[in-house]
Amino acid sequence: MDTNDITTPVPSKEAARLAELYRYEILNTSAEPVFDQIVETAAKVFNVPIALLSMVDLTEIFFKAKVGLEGNTFPRSTSLCTIAISNAEPMILHKGETEHCLLSNPMIAAEFGLKFYASIPLVTPNDLIIGTLSIADTKQRTFGAQELDILQDLAKVVMHTLNLRLDLSMENDVRVA
Repeated sequence: MDTNDITTPVPSKEAARLAELYRYEILNTSAEPVFDQIVETAAKVFNVPIALLSMVDLTEIFFKAKVGLEGNTFPRSTSLCTIAISNAEPMILHKGETEHCLLSNPMIAAEFGLKFYASIPLVTPNDLIIGTLSIADTKQRTFGAQELDILQDLAKVVMHTLNLRLDLSMENDVRVA
């Protein structure tokens, strides 16, 4: 097994989850100010160097908006987002809390030096997780209930915006047909 690989069970509804993701037509699209602003706000509010709006495809993660990382994609096999989409609960990681903390993964530790990661799954109205809104830091930090509520609220704004975008796209398709 590759020591950089983050192994996690494939979500039980992976085919349906991917179909839902593709329905949003968000993968490999250009930057959109509304998503950039949400991610920039998350970075500022939490005072973190990394904030991401990530869409989880079959083999890679597409960053729809990002602060603190280069590039628009990342291999799914080495991404914390892979684990974050495995259930609809927030994922909060603090390096050193557990012996096998994912932040100690050689790939993550070497490339990013993360000591904190918080992620909220992006859940569609069909209860399928298409991605995450995440923040990360290279310093240890506390993350209480109020901070979690704020990050969850930002994730809700993302999903509301994605759903409006999808509705507009569907309306335009009907008008064209």
